[in-house]
Amino acid sequence: MKLAFHIHTYHSFDCLTRPKRIISAAKANGIDTIIVTDHGTIKGAIETREIAKNTGVEVIIGAEYYSNEGDIIGLFLSDEIVSNDYATILREIINHHL
Repeated sequence: MKLAFHIHTYHSFDCLTRPKRIISAAKANGIDTIIVTDHGTIKGAIETREIAKNTGVEVIIGAEYYSNEGDIIGLFLSDEIVSNDYATILREIINHHL
């Protein structure tokens, strides 16, 4: 299994890449699974997962959240997390994962 972790889409302030391009690059490089972790949102991961349907590329929904103690990456998320408090973000990740 080949996995690419911590991928941003145009939903992050530091990236312009569209999900379709990410899926094309994954397929071209034999990557089976990608983990999309945009800054502060799961929107890019959800969009990428939708585009990846029937391509053979699995998309794990995640996000990179800024907290008062530093960045936290949450994976297998089902809902947005809105807090910036470290402990609250961790609790929300546990409560909002798939």
